[in-house]
Amino acid sequence: MRIICMALCSFMLTAVCLAEEPEYFDWKGMKLYAEKNYTGAAAYFDMALAQNPNNADVWIHKGDALRANKTYNESLVTYAKALNIDRNKPAAWTGLANSYASVGNYQYAAAAMINATALDPKSVANLNNAGYYLQILGEFNQSLVYFDKGLEIDPKNKDVMLRKGNSLIAMGNASQAADLYDQLIALDPANKAAYNAKGLALEAEGNFAEAMASYNKALEIDPKYGAAKGNLVHMLLVLKRYGEAMRNYII
Repeated sequence: MRIICMALCSFMLTAVCLAEEPEYFDWKGMKLYAEKNYTGAAAYFDMALAQNPNNADVWIHKGDALRANKTYNESLVTYAKALNIDRNKPAAWTGLANSYASVGNYQYAAAAMINATALDPKSVANLNNAGYYLQILGEFNQSLVYFDKGLEIDPKNKDVMLRKGNSLIAMGNASQAADLYDQLIALDPANKAAYNAKGLALEAEGNFAEAMASYNKALEIDPKYGAAKGNLVHMLLVLKRYGEAMRNYII
């Protein structure tokens, strides 16, 4: 009788272990992912999916590991499988969008990120990226919709403020952009990108002296900041200060 009970207990424990294996494999994969062992993580996610191929979350986890490992095309397929199971997964749309961006397909990246924002409208990161991908496509007016939503949630988000200003310049609203950059600089006086962007806004308005001062301020913060150095040289050439332009160019 004792042998039968032991055998029964062993069978029950085995059944429990087997039932828990997909969750264990997923947990193990997430642990390796946190340790930046993306290849190992993907292998464990595959083990989990072999037992339960209908778990959308595990497909997303595998997609994240593949994307972190820069195997972007494989990650696109993986995120698509997650969405075939459940199209209401914001993380799948976000991963899909970022993988498309990594391979230079910003049309699809923007569309996927817009879907992510519809499912998770409070994610400032997703709103910011949706606006950014639209900027790359030249859809500056549409990008403002997402930047404005982001700033409604987080009015002091520096990344969103900077990118919104860039769209405003592109749309000919340089003065409004300069005001926004001033707000950003007040929040972060060491933000070299804000000074550089403000210089562009001032230059667009014909305030060349102030633009140069802003570029120079960016270079005070980071003397090797290439974007500000290039803009300063261009500004000096416009003003026909050729010697000064070349000295800055050569240094």
